[in-house]
Amino acid sequence: MARGNRCLMLLSFSRRGLAVAVLLLCLLALLTAPTHAASVRKEMAYAVDLAKRGLWHEAAHRFNLLLVRAPNHPRLWNNLAVTYEAIGRYDEAHEAYAKAVGLMVYPPEEMLANQEAFEAYYRVLNRDQEDTATKDQAVQPPPRPAGRPVHDDGTRP
Repeated sequence: MARGNRCLMLLSFSRRGLAVAVLLLCLLALLTAPTHAASVRKEMAYAVDLAKRGLWHEAAHRFNLLLVRAPNHPRLWNNLAVTYEAIGRYDEAHEAYAKAVGLMVYPPEEMLANQEAFEAYYRVLNRDQEDTATKDQAVQPPPRPAGRPVHDDGTRP
C-alpha cells in the first residue's frame, strides 16, 4: 500500500512540476516577445519606407496586413488611403481617409490636409465621371500627387 501511495505522490508531483514548467515557459515567451505596439510601429515604418520608394502596391498590402492586427489605428488608415490614392483606387482611398479622421478626436493637421486635398480631387473626379456617363465622352481630371504617408509619431518621411 505504501508503494502505491508513493507512486501517486510522484505522479502528482510531476503533474504540478509540468504545470509550473509550462507556466514559466509561457511567461518567458511573453517577456521576450516584442510588444504589439512596438511591432506595429516597426512594420508601419517599413511600409512607409516602401511607399517612399514608390512601391505603392506593396505598401498598401503591408498596411492592410497591419490593419488586421490594429484595426483602430488612424495613422494606418491614413497611410492606406495615401497608398490607394497613389495607385488610383480612389473609392477605397475616400473610405480609408474617412475612417482615419473618424477614429481621432483631434486629427493632426497633416492628416486633415491629406484628406481635404483628396476630397477636393475626388469630387472633381466623380463629377467628371458623372458628366462622362451622360455625355459619352472621356474627361480626365488633372492628376493629383498623392499625399505623403505619416509615421506613427506624426513625422513624415
